[in-house]
Amino acid sequence: MGSNERLNYTVLGDNVNLASRLEGLNKHYQTGIIISQATYHYVRNQFITHPLDLVAVQEKSSGVLIYELMGDDESENQAELCVINHSQNAGQKSKP
Repeated sequence: MGSNERLNYTVLGDNVNLASRLEGLNKHYQTGIIISQATYHYVRNQFITHPLDLVAVQEKSSGVLIYELMGDDESENQAELCVINHSQNAGQKSKP
């Protein structure tokens, strides 16, 4: 991948090919970030995800489960608190 005079770095392998294909699926699914099942297992407790589909990938014998990455888990809890607070405040205002 290079010589002593010139170094040229590149990324190779199945994971890079899969990432490229997942990136291309964003347009089809109208999403921002798609992750594979392997990545999902690493981030499922830190991020909010939505299962999308089981897709066929070239050079793989079985399908790959894909998920939409929607945000971090902390932001979901903050959003839920805002909804709860808003509902409580609305209830208090409606009392005579």
